Amino acid sequence: MSRQDYIDFHKQSIQKNDMITLEETDPGNHYKTISYTRFNVKNDENNDDNIQISPVKIVYWNLDSAKRWFDIDNRDPETNSSILSYQTFLSRIEKQLKLKQTYEEGYFPDDSKIKNLFLMYIMNKSKISDENLTLLHNFFHIDNTILMKWEEDISDNSKHREFANKIISNAENGSWFVRRTSIKESDVVKTRVITFKSMNGSVKHIMISHVYGYGYVLPLNITSGQEMPFLGSGNYMTVNKELTFPSFISFIKYLNQHTNCDFVLNKLIFSSHLT
Repeated sequence: MSRQDYIDFHKQSIQKNDMITLEETDPGNHYKTISYTRFNVKNDENNDDNIQISPVKIVYWNLDSAKRWFDIDNRDPETNSSILSYQTFLSRIEKQLKLKQTYEEGYFPDDSKIKNLFLMYIMNKSKISDENLTLLHNFFHIDNTILMKWEEDISDNSKHREFANKIISNAENGSWFVRRTSIKESDVVKTRVITFKSMNGSVKHIMISHVYGYGYVLPLNITSGQEMPFLGSGNYMTVNKELTFPSFISFIKYLNQHTNCDFVLNKLIFSSHLT
């Protein structure tokens, strides 16, 4: 049997016996399944690095068989189309497999533990263990851990930037926080903003989106009050196809080290009353 014959046989075996669909498995279980969102994709006419994506369907595959499949093929086993941001998807698989190999199946840390681990990470990320870093990659969520809590009641979503500017202007250089935005989230896209004060004193706002079954991205060409695309809606959002990250930890590390986002990780602000 030639190598190609072996690969073809192997892929057929996986597809027939192991690639389990949403209707037959436990979606959302980090220890058993990996999610992937299928998109309609259009190229951006104004920038070759950007694409427009419209979410169509979320599928779930058996984690172990997905690892075997995608080690030898970069195509969706059911549609034969190329996996969008293939390397990011492989990284998501690897992070979930590391979780499965490190912890007993069914272990889900509570919010307080994850928040404490994140505080450890931003204080001195070199000292956090691989095991705890694995928990952060898989379970860290912005809203239930570090999302800014305003002391004032903001019923008008357009006021978030105004309130953010008041808080950050009185903070020391390098300070930052994560906040809500006027952008309307959908069933598959949650959008937040990182507000920070750079080391030269200027204030900046960086929009981030978590696209379920895809990763963390920098949404582009967004207008105030815009609604993110719902599953099957036919609406699109624009992203840089090269800047997709498997976890918030990976995303924040990139922002902090590889762009002009010169905030200091351990200067995170949690609540507006601190300033």
